Amino acid sequence: MKFDYTVLNKLLDRYESSKQSYISNTKQRKIRLNVMKDILFEKYWAEDSYLFRDDIEHAINKLSDMSLITYEKDEDSDRLKYINLNLNNIDNAFIYLKREKKTLIDNNEMDLIQTMLEKASPETVVYNFCEELIKKIENREPRNSIYKSISELKTRLEFIKEVEQNDEEVLLRNFSKKKFGDSKIFEKNQFFIFKTFNKYDRTKYLDFDDLCKKHYIVKSHGYAYIKNGLVLQINKQIVNLDDLGTELSLSDEAIEKLEIKSISTNKVITVENLTTFHYFDKKDYSVIYLGGFHNSTKRKLIEKIKIYKPSLEWYHFGDIDWGGFQILLDLRKKTGITFIPYLMGIEQLKKYASECGNLTTLDRNKLEILKKEQNEFNETIDYMLENNIKLEQESIVFLKE
Repeated sequence: MKFDYTVLNKLLDRYESSKQSYISNTKQRKIRLNVMKDILFEKYWAEDSYLFRDDIEHAINKLSDMSLITYEKDEDSDRLKYINLNLNNIDNAFIYLKREKKTLIDNNEMDLIQTMLEKASPETVVYNFCEELIKKIENREPRNSIYKSISELKTRLEFIKEVEQNDEEVLLRNFSKKKFGDSKIFEKNQFFIFKTFNKYDRTKYLDFDDLCKKHYIVKSHGYAYIKNGLVLQINKQIVNLDDLGTELSLSDEAIEKLEIKSISTNKVITVENLTTFHYFDKKDYSVIYLGGFHNSTKRKLIEKIKIYKPSLEWYHFGDIDWGGFQILLDLRKKTGITFIPYLMGIEQLKKYASECGNLTTLDRNKLEILKKEQNEFNETIDYMLENNIKLEQESIVFLKE
């Protein structure tokens, strides 16, 4: 970049960081560069300065002739001492650089953020994020670490909104292509997305993959596994799970086409982990493995079973940790079924104490937050916090409950 542009840009940066750029009637203070100290002028004083000094002074004289700056010289050496921005000709300085005023940029940012905020529901991540950005703009705080242009801001707001609103299982690359026109852009911004959700969401995530899974964005489609007590029809094929003698793996497409023909059990249990599903052998339960947080298609499997036999008792068996409780609460909320926790209390923590793991700092923080959001599991959570323990459900199965 030409030296006159470099000097004028730095002066305008300083101007826009000062109150007088955005508060009217503020006392004007000099916006200046100290030629003897500023790194921009290091060649002006270098041993080989004779190679650069004339060009530097020519650039300064050019800006001075245009009345964009004034300068002061040292009386003894006749060398440049200070370069001052002409505060009475600010508009022409911006025009010369073809640079947009920060106040205009701020207004454009504010309009975009306000529009997104008005459409968002309170307490959502996008709502909280927008509120924080508005405060930063109003306080003239830097935002370069969050976004570097209006275009990037718009895209990042869309990232947050689309993730929060997604409730259908979708492949990650397909989600990125469909929503943002680029199959890789979502993953490329994973650090921003993960950091933003962990800061503004009430839920805390272990990593980017954990965040995606809990919003039904997956790298590959999962399957539901089911066993015991059901007779199903998929297209023209009848499957009796008891006669089959093993679990049945159901793709999302199969679940969509599935019809319930009969249910011989009176209880259904959903299981968090696949290993536990294989070892759970109580024949009076129909058993469903959903793979952690369920999606809308797997929810249809539950709904079809519920509609066919409304008298069923529903249970959920998960880890005794923050994730296990959250999966249970999510099941209840999205299915409308009052799932009963199965072997997920203090008794199991005591009985299998030797199998328990220690809580991480993140575990403790998330459990403390969960205590404030509900009351049902607080006695168990207090015991976990006091004893610094959590328990994976596989431990219970392996020790043959």
